[in-house]
Amino acid sequence: MNPRLHPRPWMAMTLVTALALLATACTAGNGGSLTSSPTASPAPAVSAPPEATDPPSTAATDPPSVDVTVVTIRGRSFGPAEITVAIGEVTFTNADSLPHTVTEGENGAASAGARFDEVIDSDATIVITFAEPGDYHITCQFHPSMHLLVHAR
Repeated sequence: MNPRLHPRPWMAMTLVTALALLATACTAGNGGSLTSSPTASPAPAVSAPPEATDPPSTAATDPPSVDVTVVTIRGRSFGPAEITVAIGEVTFTNADSLPHTVTEGENGAASAGARFDEVIDSDATIVITFAEPGDYHITCQFHPSMHLLVHAR
């Protein structure tokens, strides 16, 4: 054997012997099987945590809350997207890093005769008064995909 390739031939032999003894010790006492013995208690079952899911939609069964008086703008959306309020004031808070508008209208355009069209800067708050009962569609002129439906009662 070339001493350069195997400078310590005894190490290879020791490793082979140790592995053989380990394999023999692992299989002794249970018929040569590498499985655990039947007297050992089984490991407790581990289940994965349930996946987070959105709650089921209740739009058809539950009316939107009448207690909502604050709408938060975050992630380029009004939250919540549909509310029912008593006649009076609703506070809009912009928690986004971008300015938005609170505009009566749809798809980024003010409706004819819009009763409100306010710019709300980042980290700012404005108050809109809903003085008459009815349904108000609200959009952001800067981000036409933003929609809010307010049912004033």
